[in-house]
Amino acid sequence: ELEDIMLEMESSDNFCSSVNGDRDDDVTKVYDDDEANEEDVDHNRMGDSDDQDDVGLEHEEEADSEVDNDDYRDYDDLWIPSFFKEECITMDTIVDIRQFDMGKMTIEDHNHLLLDLKLSSLLPAHRKMPTTDIIQIENYRKVGIRPPHMYTTFANHCGGYDKVGFIRKDIYNQKVRMRKQHTSDASGALKYLHNLRKKDPVMYVSYTVDEGSRLQWLFWCDAESQLLYEVFGDVLIFDATYKKNKYLCPFVVFSGVNHHNQTKVYGTAIMTDETEETYVWFLEQFLEAMKGKTPCSIITDGNLAIRNAITRVMPGVFHRLCAWHLLSNALSHVRDKQVLKWLKKLMLGDFEVIEFEEKWTEMVATFQLEDNSWIAELYEKRMKWSPAHLRDNFFAGIRTTSRCEAFHAHVAKYVHSRTNLTDFVEQFQRCLTYFRYRVVVADYFSTYENEVLYATLVQVSREVCEATYCDQEAYDKMLHFLSNELRRRKSKKNSQPCFDENDNQHGDNYDGILDPVVVRTKGCGQVGIDESGK
Repeated sequence: ELEDIMLEMESSDNFCSSVNGDRDDDVTKVYDDDEANEEDVDHNRMGDSDDQDDVGLEHEEEADSEVDNDDYRDYDDLWIPSFFKEECITMDTIVDIRQFDMGKMTIEDHNHLLLDLKLSSLLPAHRKMPTTDIIQIENYRKVGIRPPHMYTTFANHCGGYDKVGFIRKDIYNQKVRMRKQHTSDASGALKYLHNLRKKDPVMYVSYTVDEGSRLQWLFWCDAESQLLYEVFGDVLIFDATYKKNKYLCPFVVFSGVNHHNQTKVYGTAIMTDETEETYVWFLEQFLEAMKGKTPCSIITDGNLAIRNAITRVMPGVFHRLCAWHLLSNALSHVRDKQVLKWLKKLMLGDFEVIEFEEKWTEMVATFQLEDNSWIAELYEKRMKWSPAHLRDNFFAGIRTTSRCEAFHAHVAKYVHSRTNLTDFVEQFQRCLTYFRYRVVVADYFSTYENEVLYATLVQVSREVCEATYCDQEAYDKMLHFLSNELRRRKSKKNSQPCFDENDNQHGDNYDGILDPVVVRTKGCGQVGIDESGK
């Protein structure tokens, strides 16, 4: 009966790997796909340094395995220096174990020297992670700190890496255990939003799944976003951005501006496609969350699916096309920088309708664009982008979706293309919290700092211009006076006093000495001037 048990144990892969010293029972080396993808980074971007961002590390499992190969070598290499190798007892398989008579063996037959104290902390039995450290790891993760930096922080607090009590791989394993508490990444994100809704009952969360029960569309907005939209929601801007999560799902932020001209977020959406029906569903969810209130105007790019969805869901809302996207498309369809200059003036300049039509006709004739289909299509859509035709609509001074692009760039500081869905939702809410705090700072500066004086002066200058531009003599006198005054102000502003250090006229007070200007290095290349004079 014992023979059968031994044979069964010998055929077990786990037993063989354990005997051979290849198995580490305390460290989970099998990462799930989510963790492997998350920690898979481009080595070319950044080095494997603990005081650099971890975004550029190689696969963490591979990087750690190199350390393991150095620290935890095969038992055959760890022979005791005081003995010859021939005297050491090696047991690699169950067959080797059966060669010895265990009953006749003494302590001296099979003993080894104790491990050095600085190495004993690497033994699996000695590596312990206290509950307080687990809580700290979770707090670090919530604010976007990566495991290598976590490990460095622990070492800094403890006085050295050997005093931490665990290795860096243990932090990754702890993250895997935390993530496995959820059945899937999508369920973890939904549970996080559900927990937020417990604290904020007004928060709106809606999602759909496909035939395979996979998350398809997700929309959410909290109570503060709804309140901001109720106050500042006359103008709505939204644009899709990409590569902000590991599933590469397009990410859309519905935003606007507040009384400080700051970008405010009204709602957030994650989608798996960009069809017309997708945008129809999101706009319907947006209206439901905002209790049916529609904006006065919407600014987006020229995406046909978005344009059709707005027409279906918000037919009475004026839709303006982003001037920046139109100018970007113009260069690829016309390939003439001079035409681009004309279009830029027509899209951003302040013209009457008649003047606009005259300049458009002149541009088409000058550059022989009569047969250009893109130019003809652009002219048909002029009611959605021409300032001359948009005078009666309110856009809060917004002509492009550049605010969306700026906000997306800020979100990229918190997430990246390998961020899983749960962390993405959590980190986005953290980013949103910071953006909302900026309003408090702006309120402070507008209340307690120096008042803005550029408005009255502008108004008086306009009245002076209106009163003098018709009279040549008064015009010349005013121009001469303003030119001299401007020259005097510039001279006073740009005055550069010289101090001789040998005279020691100012004693030891150097507070008035400012930093030097940034000098162009020799290797920066020559500087040219483009057609616009820059």
